Amino acid sequence: MILLYLKQAWNLVRQNKLYSSVYILGTGLAISLVMVLTLIYYIKIAPVYPEIHRDRTLVYKNMVLNYLKKDMSRSFYLSYQLVKDYFYPLQSVEAVSAVGQTKESFLELPATRERLSVQVKYTDAAFW
Repeated sequence: MILLYLKQAWNLVRQNKLYSSVYILGTGLAISLVMVLTLIYYIKIAPVYPEIHRDRTLVYKNMVLNYLKKDMSRSFYLSYQLVKDYFYPLQSVEAVSAVGQTKESFLELPATRERLSVQVKYTDAAFW
């Protein structure tokens, strides 16, 4: 029975070459796209070396402040003072670190007087 189905499918592929090639190519591209997206998603959230404790990591990037009496809200980045006052004293966490925004700066080497573009990231001592 299966052999009969395979023979019929092969005959349809030979009779309609353009339709069959478009159909097979579209199916292959769809499967490969799903595989690539799954792989990217897995790499972003899975505990893969060197970040083996991603499942225990919590990152705060910004906060939203909602006013109760007014229909307003504000979004802002966390300041170092706020992190120092509220996150450092926490007893239930293993480690707390503050990382600022990355900024582009220039570095001048003394031997060559060449200016190199570098990325500067402001951190605290606990980051390292």
